[in-house]
Amino acid sequence: MKNKKVLIVEDDISILKLLEFVLKKSFNVILEKDGESALETIKKEKPDLVISDIMMPKLNGIELKNIVKNNQELKHIPFIFLTADVSASQKITDSEVIIKPVSPSVIKNKVESLFINI
Repeated sequence: MKNKKVLIVEDDISILKLLEFVLKKSFNVILEKDGESALETIKKEKPDLVISDIMMPKLNGIELKNIVKNNQELKHIPFIFLTADVSASQKITDSEVIIKPVSPSVIKNKVESLFINI
């Protein structure tokens, strides 16, 4: 699975680095700190998966996903959302949602199972 590109979009640097550490042995990991720069990276790199925080500056995770899903070339890219807001997670029905604090084993297992099921 090392050939799979996973884009992690998270404005909390400690969570960003934790996720990078957990996933970099198994996947090609790309990091971004906000939704706006992530959108440019998605267009350029066309990752196999986006793991995104919901609440971020410039462009939040939901807005990012909506833009990607409305683009013919990119709409196939799955999203996993991270959030500390349980009520926000209940509004998202078409993507995986992981509640913070993030468990490294949970995130790794979710990503691996997503690629197995694609």
